[in-house]
Amino acid sequence: MEEGDYFAIETFGSTGRGEVHDEGETSHYARVLDYSHRSLRLQSAKKVLNTINREFGSLPFCRRYLDRVGEQNYLLGVSI
Repeated sequence: MEEGDYFAIETFGSTGRGEVHDEGETSHYARVLDYSHRSLRLQSAKKVLNTINREFGSLPFCRRYLDRVGEQNYLLGVSI
């Protein structure tokens, strides 16, 4: 850490056991940086990926953020 650096601290509720359970509806997304490239066939998936790259880069985001930048009909695109 150096003077002038910025850091985000994200808090979340916990029971103190240090366990995280992946269950329920997905609320946040992030690009996987070290994935093996595969081409997207759906135009909607290509469009939402371009928006994600432009607006968020490698930062995590939620569907509300896609709404704010005017993206529509993206649910299929983010599930691929």
